[in-house]
Amino acid sequence: MLPDLVVAVLAAGASRRLGRAKQLVPIGGEPLLRRQCRCALDARIGGVVAILGCDDAQHREVIADLPVDVRVNDEWAEGLAATLRSAVRAAKERQAALLVLPCDQATLVKAGAIGVPENVAVLDDGGNLKAFARMDGAPILSIEISLHKAYTALFGLATHDFFKFIQTDPSLLG
Repeated sequence: MLPDLVVAVLAAGASRRLGRAKQLVPIGGEPLLRRQCRCALDARIGGVVAILGCDDAQHREVIADLPVDVRVNDEWAEGLAATLRSAVRAAKERQAALLVLPCDQATLVKAGAIGVPENVAVLDDGGNLKAFARMDGAPILSIEISLHKAYTALFGLATHDFFKFIQTDPSLLG
């Protein structure tokens, strides 16, 4: 496990559109929150912090036996920004980079559930590689792809838009 990375599982929302807590929706017989925390732990790329909010006591129960640091975002009703601030605080306390793992992203859960190994690249806010983890069996070719995805996430652009942006500056293509 890399000591300088925090994986924050964001699970503070009220799931208003769904009408019930997404955190507790079963995926393969396991609550979604538990599955996300377990997948993050299984990746062994950093310490795992679960950011809870609405109904935190109920959600805490499903991960009580996992080695996860639980933080409660009392400002969860403000939305995702408040939850992200809680995650950033947790990473800053540890002087670590932050990898955000939304609790309700089924595609991320699906990758862990079906055993698809991943490469994960984490950048600091200056675009410098802070941490990289390659899960056993992850395709070698996807190492570079994970780096490109990390850059596009940093700049808030889709991959194809990012490429169009850097094409005009040869120094960025190297």
